[in-house]
Amino acid sequence: PTLNVQPSTTVCPNQAVALTATGCAGGTLTWSTGATGSAITVQPSATTTYKVNCKVGICTSADASTTITVSGSCNGSDPICISGTRN
Repeated sequence: PTLNVQPSTTVCPNQAVALTATGCAGGTLTWSTGATGSAITVQPSATTTYKVNCKVGICTSADASTTITVSGSCNGSDPICISGTRN
């Protein structure tokens, strides 16, 4: 299978981001976090690349990945973030 992972985005530290993988019909998706399923929520404190693969029977796909870039401190003075959300 060919996997697609969304989104690649920039967030504030510890801001929740929902990641979604598609393209694994009839298989099991396993994320680099250890979670399984088509969607996970992450809260990175630093820029992180998340990977996912699909296993159907004995076949495992190549990893698909997305990078969540963490920018700013969200302390109220950072121009990227206000109240913990991307500006």
